[in-house]
Amino acid sequence: MNEHEVEFMAKVYLLIQQIEALTREYGFENRVMSAMVFGLIEAEMQDAIEEGRMVELQSVFSFNLEDRAELETVKKLMDATYEEPKDKGRGFSDLFGGIDVNLN
Repeated sequence: MNEHEVEFMAKVYLLIQQIEALTREYGFENRVMSAMVFGLIEAEMQDAIEEGRMVELQSVFSFNLEDRAELETVKKLMDATYEEPKDKGRGFSDLFGGIDVNLN
């Protein structure tokens, strides 16, 4: 990652920490159910696809879940509310062309 990308991801991480702090400030830790995965795909992704290499995804995670049942609830909610992009050529399955993604 270059300096610009590191700075961006650091700011994203800071925002996630602020959301978590706000949740604690309002005393909603036991009432908030959240799961976030935020990732930045490497800039040279097309080269990686052409060479059959693994694509790097620099990512941050935040979970405020009591147990696996809550995780499953969030996943079902995401499945139920997700809408396919109008430009189907830009979806992750097309984007990665069947290659592996490495979450860092």
